[in-house]
Amino acid sequence: MDHERKIEIVINKKRYEISEPTQTGASLKNLAGIPLNDVLFLQRPREDEVIPNETTIEVKNGDQFHSQPPANYGLGAATPDVSGVHPERTALHPQPGGWNHLVIRD
Repeated sequence: MDHERKIEIVINKKRYEISEPTQTGASLKNLAGIPLNDVLFLQRPREDEVIPNETTIEVKNGDQFHSQPPANYGLGAATPDVSGVHPERTALHPQPGGWNHLVIRD
């Protein structure tokens, strides 16, 4: 029976066996002991895919994942008021996976 076959995956260079192909980002992080606020990536040929905690995916044998702490590209240090951009000209748009887009108008 296919339901009893184990699926082998790799998370942060460590092998895991799971029996259920339907997983969420949070369930994979829990399996590997990754903090929920870290970002989980599914390795892809061109660009890795971010797997947010609430996203459900179908895991395949051989899938490889890696994680890293949430990115901080200096936004805390380069706030709009520090960079000389008036706050009225900016908008912060939260994205899946803990990312934010900062839009500066005009």
